[in-house]
Amino acid sequence: VVVVVVTAHATMPSAHNLHKTRQRHRQTAAHRASLLSLVDACETALGWNSAVLALCGSPEIERVAWASLPASVDPARGGGLDPARGARKRWQIESLYTLLSTALGAANAPLNIVDFGAGSGNCSLALAALLPRCHFTLVDRNPRAVEIANERARAAGLTNVDAVAATAEAFDAAALEIDVVLAVHACGAASDDALEQA
Repeated sequence: VVVVVVTAHATMPSAHNLHKTRQRHRQTAAHRASLLSLVDACETALGWNSAVLALCGSPEIERVAWASLPASVDPARGGGLDPARGARKRWQIESLYTLLSTALGAANAPLNIVDFGAGSGNCSLALAALLPRCHFTLVDRNPRAVEIANERARAAGLTNVDAVAATAEAFDAAALEIDVVLAVHACGAASDDALEQA
């Protein structure tokens, strides 16, 4: 499939642009294959029904022993959120934890996880505490949010977390071998930029 974008100047697509389009299609196919592999791992490890249930947040089922985690990484205790929002954030983290712990088991190796739009770490800091074999890089464009994330990580004694001030587009991922990209709070162009980094 070739996609041609027509601009104000109607020109024929260059060989370079056609190459880039084909390259994007191959990358999309590779990402889709990776996702299907993760779904297969979830089905194998948990059984389909268990995996679906595990991803549904519920106040009756606590899949993480929140009281055992440092308060600074718990969004309900150290995230500065109201109780209802803190509970919703916990459910979200529990769902991501289910997926990531399954991927970690399937990979049999530590994962490098980058969270674009991480803010002050309400999502990834809890995951970093729960998955100490993984390394988390929190990326946010707000330097103050990054500073708070670093403070919270230090308070929790986390050594598997780095937080950096950057946009998803400007982040230099060349030195990292990224296994998982999270972009829970990225929207608009930021979500597109996160996908490009994946």
